[in-house]
Amino acid sequence: MQRFGKRGLLKTMLVQADDIVKLLLALVLGGLIGWERELYDKPAGFRTNTLICVGSALFTIFSLKIGTIPGTDSARIAAQIVSGIGFLGAGAIIRRGEAVLGLTTAATIWFVASIGMGIGAGYYVLSSVGTALALAILFLFRKIENLADRFHTTRTYHVILSAEDEAVRELNLALDSCELKVLGSKQVKSDNRYFYDITLSGRKAHHNPLLEKLLKSPTVKEVRY
Repeated sequence: MQRFGKRGLLKTMLVQADDIVKLLLALVLGGLIGWERELYDKPAGFRTNTLICVGSALFTIFSLKIGTIPGTDSARIAAQIVSGIGFLGAGAIIRRGEAVLGLTTAATIWFVASIGMGIGAGYYVLSSVGTALALAILFLFRKIENLADRFHTTRTYHVILSAEDEAVRELNLALDSCELKVLGSKQVKSDNRYFYDITLSGRKAHHNPLLEKLLKSPTVKEVRY
């Protein structure tokens, strides 16, 4: 009985040690992706992604242990991780004018949770490969996006003009000469000023001259994008 008790204690300690290794691996892999997010000053940075990865791993570990109890289902907790992370990711998405921001941040949160779940379930190699692929996408694909932006960039300009006919004419002339495609435009007059939201698409090299013209115009009170 004493020998059996020692064996049981040793087995329990080994199981707990394996769980600790899972949490530490989740901390490292989640931290790597979080570091990339922090490097580019994203809303969900180092601490957020690390916590998501470790938390997902911990929930998965608990679900596997609870699932051994008769009448329970380990898949339920895992399913709740997916839905819960969906709500968290949705909160990172912001609509600003015609632009939608935070999609990559939301996708990263969702991906980091999957890595944590994989580690919690014991799939160390697959989770590590997934982390490497995620880092490759976040680092290397950024350069590809920057290259593509040289040929096609979409910006929404928020322009405030003085309430003069000449101001509107100058704005229209600037838009006609910039070689950019107008995707959408909205105009509001308030407090003797015109407020424009104009979405333009085209080469990045054509955006800069337009911005310079607007900034130099005496009838333009404010420009931002």
